[in-house]
Parts: sequence; structure tokens; C-alpha cells
Amino acid sequence: ADQANAMIMRRIEENAIIIHSVGPPKVEDVVDTTGCGDAFIGGYLFCQTRIERSSDFGCLSRMDAIIFRLRFASWVAGKKIGGVGARNNLPTSHDVVKEFGHGIADMAKTLKEIVHEPECWLSS
Repeated sequence: ADQANAMIMRRIEENAIIIHSVGPPKVEDVVDTTGCGDAFIGGYLFCQTRIERSSDFGCLSRMDAIIFRLRFASWVAGKKIGGVGARNNLPTSHDVVKEFGHGIADMAKTLKEIVHEPECWLSS
């Protein structure tokens, strides 16, 4: 089956952008894709507004922080894909702590293991 990538573009100069991409999460059973895009966006925003407030988030470079957000969002969508309907199977804050612990470095390491490798392109 084809694999879709999640991408984000970042302008670095007037005529140049960087495209960051991560592959889909490694999931065992695809039950229902309804709401997975919304789950991805919600996971990205949760990461950006809640997790990044953690005192140890500063250990990540700007590029690593973008990849971290994309991987986390992909993980959230991957959890949702295992349940029926748009809102079933969404992870809770408790699920995040249970899966990853509290430290950003541990979260980043686990996310790297469970979400396919990122790609990065420079376009001008």
C-alpha cells in the first residue's frame, strides 16, 4: 500500500523553503480513517501549545522541534486509526505520559522508533 507523508513547509529566505516530512506511524490494525486528519492537526497543536511549554523542550534544535511536532501528530493520528468513528481511540494526556514518560528526550527517542523516518527537501 502507498504511504502518505505529513509535511510542513518553512520559508528560510525570500526564494527558498524547507519542506519537512514524516511518514505514517507504525500501526498494527487500520480500523477507520475517519477523523485522522483532524487528529493529526489536534496532535500538532497540542504539542505546540502544551508540550513545548515543558522546561526541557529547549533541548531540541528548531529543525528537531518541527520533526518532533510532526512525529507526535502522526502518533496521535495512528492511535485514532485503531478505533471506529471520528473521536474514538484518541489518546489522552494520561496516554501520552504512559507511552512516553515525562521527558522530552525520552519522548523524542520513542517517537523516532514508532513513526517512519522524516525526509527534508530544500527548494529554491
